[in-house]
Amino acid sequence: MNILCFGDSNTYGLVPATTDRYGWGVRWTSIINEKLGLQEYRVIEEGLCGRKADGEHSCFRHCLKPIVCWTAL
Repeated sequence: MNILCFGDSNTYGLVPATTDRYGWGVRWTSIINEKLGLQEYRVIEEGLCGRKADGEHSCFRHCLKPIVCWTAL
């Protein structure tokens, strides 16, 4: 199963005050992928620094239903 994580610099894994990206196993998206199981799930990281939900990508508010699930993995 594919899970799309569409977001900003937090989804991208930007290291603050740099242009670097956190490595696999440090980014929250990779941690979720590992907890769910690498064989059963694929977390697609679509993070873009500076992206805003009400800005240039506002069309996604109408065609995607966000699912927020808070749980201890």
